[in-house]
Amino acid sequence: MISNANVLTAYRITEHCEVGRNCEKTENYDLITLKIICLGDEHDKKYQGILKLLGTLLASSAPAEEKKRILLDDFAIRVDNNTDEEVLTMCNLSRGVEARGIRKGIQQGIQQGIQQGLQQGIQQGIQQGHHGCIIDSIRNLMESMGWGIAEAMNALRIPEAERQRYIDALAEHVRP
Repeated sequence: MISNANVLTAYRITEHCEVGRNCEKTENYDLITLKIICLGDEHDKKYQGILKLLGTLLASSAPAEEKKRILLDDFAIRVDNNTDEEVLTMCNLSRGVEARGIRKGIQQGIQQGIQQGLQQGIQQGIQQGHHGCIIDSIRNLMESMGWGIAEAMNALRIPEAERQRYIDALAEHVRP
């Protein structure tokens, strides 16, 4: 299994002529380098150098004082008043990114909950509407045809398993 933890990968633009021949100097087109940094486990043997430096600065759980100690002990970077403010900014940046991610996750969860609630509400409304129409149909057949409840349900082909539900509903909503 390939791990993406503690990896620094660089991507550069290269020239490849698709049609014809045009040789351009590299410095004319290779103006961008993309670097992807995947931080990971601090106990990994690759967790050193720039990876450890960035891991230290971006760690959301480490207090600023611990970060300053690691910067001094491991990288000989003395934290003065200007640097101290930058370290605090980096601490707050990682916490801000985490908080923003949590807020976004909560917002997505709420939206999904609302969607599910709406879908369930619509479905229940349709079922209740259908149920109400069948009750009205049974009542109309009983009144217009002079049939009993069983005859009306037979005419509407209501399954035996569902009949008691309609009998109960009709008993609750008896018209005066």
